[in-house]
Amino acid sequence: MRFLCLSILCLCCACAKVGPPQGGPVDNTPPQILSYSPNIDQLNVSLERYVEIVFSEPMDHRRTEEAIFVSPGDPLGFRWRGRSLLIELGLRPERTYVVTVGTGARDLRNNALEQSFSLAFATGERLDQGALRGRVYQRQAPLRGAHIWAYDLSDFSGQIGREKPAYQTQSGVDGQYEFLRLAPGRYQLLAFVDDNKDGLPNPEEWVGLPARDVVVRDTLGLAGDLELVRRVTGGVTLERIQSLHSGALLLLFSEPVNRNAIELRIRDLPVEFLYATDDARKVYAVTAQQEAGKIYDVERVVLEGRVLAWSESLRGSGRRDTKPPEWIGLESATLMANDPLQMRFSEAVRADVQRILWVEDDSTLAPQGAWRWLSPTHVEFTPNSPWKVGSWRGILRGSDWTDRAGLALADSTLAIAFSVVEARASIAGRVVGVRGVAEVRLRGEQTGRNYAVRCSPEGDFVVDGLPADTYQLWSFDDVNGDGKWDAGTLFPLVRPEAVTHYGTPIELADDEAIVDLRLEFR
Repeated sequence: MRFLCLSILCLCCACAKVGPPQGGPVDNTPPQILSYSPNIDQLNVSLERYVEIVFSEPMDHRRTEEAIFVSPGDPLGFRWRGRSLLIELGLRPERTYVVTVGTGARDLRNNALEQSFSLAFATGERLDQGALRGRVYQRQAPLRGAHIWAYDLSDFSGQIGREKPAYQTQSGVDGQYEFLRLAPGRYQLLAFVDDNKDGLPNPEEWVGLPARDVVVRDTLGLAGDLELVRRVTGGVTLERIQSLHSGALLLLFSEPVNRNAIELRIRDLPVEFLYATDDARKVYAVTAQQEAGKIYDVERVVLEGRVLAWSESLRGSGRRDTKPPEWIGLESATLMANDPLQMRFSEAVRADVQRILWVEDDSTLAPQGAWRWLSPTHVEFTPNSPWKVGSWRGILRGSDWTDRAGLALADSTLAIAFSVVEARASIAGRVVGVRGVAEVRLRGEQTGRNYAVRCSPEGDFVVDGLPADTYQLWSFDDVNGDGKWDAGTLFPLVRPEAVTHYGTPIELADDEAIVDLRLEFR
């Protein structure tokens, strides 16, 4: 009997283990918060009270706890009871508290909350009524899961970014964030992506700042958009130089670089040219024939006029190049009438471009035009007359394209396809709240094209000659007049130029003219 009881006890303990579910259909449903305690906006909450959050399904304990923020203060401890989380707080009398469950909270299938959840309550007779709402963007797209901090400047005298503020939250699926129950006053906002999970913004992480402080009153206030940027404060470094084969080297940098701004000098080994592919951290050097095992001294590596530190020698390779070049694709498969057709390859190639491409539309006539090498991996064809609108196709013969080792393209025949579209649509509107002169930027989601226009002194803008597409629209306040957005810095604290985004994508049809769009700087 004792053995039986022990066996049953062991089985029960095994069944109680929390872990990812095994088998069954894939769970893509985000978790939800079913209930909570105390109630939202409850007054006179006991100082000894726990906050309880009940989720719709079992949660990842660690990641959910990391997504809990208490304003003001920090959680003192956590206890789990199945799907229920108990949060211990160090409450003080006559204060308003906000407990936020951020979008970093995840279930056991790694599904995250779609939006942050905030629970406000007070230990006294009244609640603070101030609120802030805004959005976070990364590369002009709404960003989910960013940490948003709000410093109450009337109650904070430390260094922004070095110390945690009283108020914290996270952005939701649409990049939106919200602070509730703020005390009236001036606030400094800060957004960042916590890549290293240390709970603090770091100089090399994605960080966003507002152009100015935000004033909070007893109403909902709209904060300006926060555009995140990433910097390497110590400058780009050279991490590795290695021989790939007897005729090529790889240079690996810490950040993307412009290969045209690099000078490489190696004793007894002439460098014929440099090129880069999709990963701009990697730059390839085509060299004269290397001697197997010979030690070469790297005399000089210069990037944009700055000499990079490098003291290691290079061992030559006797290995032959046996990897054929590959077709990467077209720079864009959607062209306008006067656009060149651009093609990219995985490495430096050579070809007699006058006879390698046959392009036609519905007729049998192939266009005539000029070929031009933009780089050893990048070639373009410009037709003598504008492309006709419609679908086009081409034949690329792999044997016509060879690398320096004489290896032809891996594919013997490639069929390429692209379309030519009309560009007769337009977008017009006005930007308000500008201190300098507004610059408007557009990007087409399908074509990948970028457009830029400077507003009139009154803030009016028109962008015409657009093809049908879905566009993202944003603007920045070009206070210094240099035509570029200045992102500011966190360490030291330098304010950026203000940015604002049109909140929803703009669907633009052929010949459509959209007018009276409005962008406002907060």
